[in-house]
Amino acid sequence: MMFRRNRKVAQAADLDAETPVPAEEIVQVAGWRLAVALTWTGAQSAAEARRFAGKNNAYVVCDAGGEIAVARGSKAAVGLLAGGALVGRLMPDAFVYHRLSDDRYWICLIRDGVPYPDYDRVVSGQQANQLYTNASSMAAPGTRLIGDIAPSTQTLAEVLQHAQALSRKELDECRLRKNGIRHRTVVISACVVAALATTAQLAIEHRDKLLSERKRQDMLRALLQSQQQREAESARIAKAVRDFQAKVAEQRALFRTPNAAWQQWTQCETQRHRLPFTHSGYRPVKLTCDFTGGVATVEWQAVGPHTRISDRAYLPGIVDPLDVGNHIVSSFVLPPLPAIDASAREVSLKQVRMDLVDWAHAKLSGGIRLAAEETVTLQPPAEIKGLDHVDSVTLGSRVLLDISATTSKDVLMLPEAMRYLSAWPISFQKMVWSSPTAPGAQFSGASTLFIPQ
Repeated sequence: MMFRRNRKVAQAADLDAETPVPAEEIVQVAGWRLAVALTWTGAQSAAEARRFAGKNNAYVVCDAGGEIAVARGSKAAVGLLAGGALVGRLMPDAFVYHRLSDDRYWICLIRDGVPYPDYDRVVSGQQANQLYTNASSMAAPGTRLIGDIAPSTQTLAEVLQHAQALSRKELDECRLRKNGIRHRTVVISACVVAALATTAQLAIEHRDKLLSERKRQDMLRALLQSQQQREAESARIAKAVRDFQAKVAEQRALFRTPNAAWQQWTQCETQRHRLPFTHSGYRPVKLTCDFTGGVATVEWQAVGPHTRISDRAYLPGIVDPLDVGNHIVSSFVLPPLPAIDASAREVSLKQVRMDLVDWAHAKLSGGIRLAAEETVTLQPPAEIKGLDHVDSVTLGSRVLLDISATTSKDVLMLPEAMRYLSAWPISFQKMVWSSPTAPGAQFSGASTLFIPQ
């Protein structure tokens, strides 16, 4: 630690008796009046710093790398800037070697922004050289020399020019203050206390007059707020129950649709047969029937290099005829399928899987792939579980099926395949045709097999 508390000095100094201190020097550099040759030491608190300064003497307190550093001066230094503290603000690690007018020198070793103890002094030239030599072992790495001798890079006047940029608060922190009672502060504090006492008395009287009315209004507001909160909570719980019941009904309907595959196939085929082989120099290259989103999209491609971009406006259902990119898309709405009232079938998942695989190998070149079984269980939110007989519901099992047809033979078998799949609770999410109007059209579809519990 750079500062060690001088206990003998701290104990000798007391606020109740004036403490004589060595006279500091007052110098003027570049328009700044500075108090130098101050006595610096460390302190554990601001109170200890004031005891060290002594009654009615000048003092300044600085932060020295997390510790408290205090300088003491005489009454004449009150209101002046501590030279070491001001230079430390501008250059935290420095050694001041400044020549005064009477061939004496102000010597000040600064570490962490404050002067080192016993190294804020005004001495003769010979003593200055000795102090400079001794300070080399105590200076921090990177300490810069300020003054009138080599190898100084700046004079003290040049360094103090940068003090103009400091704020008033920063300058006041370097200013020596009188250690004693501040009468102005006492008077202002007394006035404030009196004003507060008067205001408090008026406030108490006003509070007593309105206390009964306030209590009555608070009780009414609390009662109304409590009632509104109960009603809002009941409405929220009821909505959560309805939402869960609607979700269960929606998912259960998927397990009660035995012929959705054929309906969806017919709907997508209707869109495919409406497509022309070519139109205005463009041909359809991909048809996607998205039954989840209720939309069919067609991607177009120019037949030759001389096809005009402006002719895209004539394509049926074109989304953006002004898009000059290569992504040319038409969009058509898929109307909702008619509702079918069909009761759930008692089926065996194992038997269904075997029948589908056998049929696919015999009729569709193995173009049906089944994923692993997944149990469908709907869990209600924890806040409504058990209310009005609301509990988890297991609807059954589902298996994802991918169906593909890449040869002409398989494409011709697709209508028969869809009729066969309609015997089971199968619903398609998407059907995709590549080159939908060309002889080499290819098909792929993603669907789900639902097995009720």
